Amino acid sequence: MDEDSQETRLFAAFERHDEFVAAQNTLLAVDLFAEPSRGEEDMELDCSRKLIMIFGEYQEQSYLLDPYLESLVSPVAECLRKYAMTCVNARGAQSSPSRVERLADLLHNYIKFRGYKTITRFFPHEVSDLSIALDFIRLPSGPVKDPSQWGLRYAVLLWLSLICRIPFDLQKFDDVSRSGETANAIELVGKDRLNMAGLEREGAATLLARFYARKDTKQQFFSFVEWSITVFRSSDVILSIGVLQVLCELVKSGSSEQLHAFTQQFLEIADTLEQSTTLASNTLVRKYRTKLLSRVALRLMPPIVSRSKLTFRSLDGGIKNETGDGNVDDDDEDIDVPEEIDTILESLFKSLQDKDTVVRWSAAKGIARLSERLPSDFSSQVLETILGLFSIHSVAGASVYDTPAIAEATWHGASLASAEMARRGLIQTSALGSLLGWLSKALYFDIRKGAHSIGSNVRDAAAYVIWALARAQDPESFSPYARELAQWLISVALFDREIHIRRAASAAFQEHVGRMVHLDVLVSGKLR
Repeated sequence: MDEDSQETRLFAAFERHDEFVAAQNTLLAVDLFAEPSRGEEDMELDCSRKLIMIFGEYQEQSYLLDPYLESLVSPVAECLRKYAMTCVNARGAQSSPSRVERLADLLHNYIKFRGYKTITRFFPHEVSDLSIALDFIRLPSGPVKDPSQWGLRYAVLLWLSLICRIPFDLQKFDDVSRSGETANAIELVGKDRLNMAGLEREGAATLLARFYARKDTKQQFFSFVEWSITVFRSSDVILSIGVLQVLCELVKSGSSEQLHAFTQQFLEIADTLEQSTTLASNTLVRKYRTKLLSRVALRLMPPIVSRSKLTFRSLDGGIKNETGDGNVDDDDEDIDVPEEIDTILESLFKSLQDKDTVVRWSAAKGIARLSERLPSDFSSQVLETILGLFSIHSVAGASVYDTPAIAEATWHGASLASAEMARRGLIQTSALGSLLGWLSKALYFDIRKGAHSIGSNVRDAAAYVIWALARAQDPESFSPYARELAQWLISVALFDREIHIRRAASAAFQEHVGRMVHLDVLVSGKLR
């Protein structure tokens, strides 16, 4: 009983702060260059387990540690910096592998707990730290060469990626006779670890993406794009995934001028990945290919104009502000849509029918984000294409039970795309009836396949669409469908055999009751 209450306990503050700090200080006070005795080893292991246990308790409410993060993470990062500087200055000094591993594991737990973007902000990032981190990770016989020290390598790669964001000239670190030596060394460190499965590849991809985003590394990025095409043609799956992670991160955060010059190369990369049987059969490759195409398309379109007030796109395609004055912003009709957008959208629609959920969801989010920047009539055509996916495997006049099993992926992808469009207010009134008609079937999608049934993900996504419609759209548009919509949701919430679908349908029903004034008949008990 106590364990159950502990698992479901909600915290109001970081109550174990003092206990956490005491355990962490014990680990940071040890000498990393001395082997621990049996008693010291046991004590340090107990401290490490206590820290991991506290991390686990607050995992669901990690934001409670935000006010303390700087005071908690900075000493750990500074300890890593001092250790790296000592190893660089006193080459050959032998350190304790177990103690170094515990230090790196503590940093890794912080990153896993709150995300690397939040935690790396508290790493040392002076210009002088570049030579320390770079020389440390390149030590021929240093601790980073130990195969078991993957956490240490991951932390140092993220540290280097943070230093690369500082706007200073890398050539200042070069010898007079060796121009570009520092830049080449950083690039080599990242490339060498792109073919390692696991977090090292994630750290290397982040490092290279931030390295190539610099203004003084344009030539290196051109060479990297050419090299990446060679990698994809060689069908090396592990290395290809790492290269795709670099490109996806760079397209997201790089400068528009830099990326527009490589649009054709990115499209060529997408074609190469699709034509390679080995790469196309890998789920992560297809996911990152979809993400890359989505982000390239977003960078080709002008950014969304920020507004001072909260706005949403009405069902009729106009922009309304939070006061509901109905003012329509027609500026989006003057947007010039590049020709590449059609090609990218066609590829994303194919990804919506992929056999793996992560690929379908990536495509759904990419289509919706892109539609948000397109003119209203163009986004309406996108929605029509999405709704057309429902009919690919449907027979006119047949029930959903007659649908072939292959339709599960297509219906799920179309439902996810519809939900992402609905969240952004891109479902127009004229298409609402057609969408709800398909959702009425998707809510009961269940196909017998051998000894089991498939389709639970389609029913879950359909409930997600209805929930998203309630949150983003106009209540008046739902008045013709309110009663039928309520009946569908209650039916699924009461009788579906999957508990997560019953919860999803219940959440969608409650969202409509709370937001749609036309559903007050449900509250008064008049629904039969």
